[in-house]
Amino acid sequence: THGVLRRGDVEQYDVTVDVKYERGGEPRRATVELDGGSYSETETVETRVAASVEFTGVPYGTYTLSSDPGVDEFGSVEREITIDEDLTTTIEFVEQSLRERLCSEFDEDMEEHLPAIDSQVSSTFDERGYVSTDMDLPVRSSYAPCLLAIWGEQSGHDIAELNGGVIVY
Repeated sequence: THGVLRRGDVEQYDVTVDVKYERGGEPRRATVELDGGSYSETETVETRVAASVEFTGVPYGTYTLSSDPGVDEFGSVEREITIDEDLTTTIEFVEQSLRERLCSEFDEDMEEHLPAIDSQVSSTFDERGYVSTDMDLPVRSSYAPCLLAIWGEQSGHDIAELNGGVIVY
């Protein structure tokens, strides 16, 4: 039997979040946050491939469900969910290329900025055998890692992260 709700009472629900990585590997620590209005909770779980976290006593409402995979190779996930019953939802961390990770913070199409750096980057690459974000490039420094990754990918060269920067070789 259900109790009677009184004025001011808020229905509460249990939310289970199943966390999955696209590919297994070393144990990783995923962080899952449920945030909305007066309710905000964060849970962490360590797993190689899949695990679940529980949020209990979550009041009725719309929440932001966000999650951090704990490792760079996978993208974080964020979405809105409405909680009006006990529910189970799934978050899948999808593997991302280095280019996807480096360019994820930019909304615009970064490829349209390539012509601005192409000739300088190409000649520097031909001269030295590599280009990196440590070099003086004719673009905003915040764009450089993403643009070098695109340039390297389109030119068929290898790309790596090195000491907080990017190198194409």
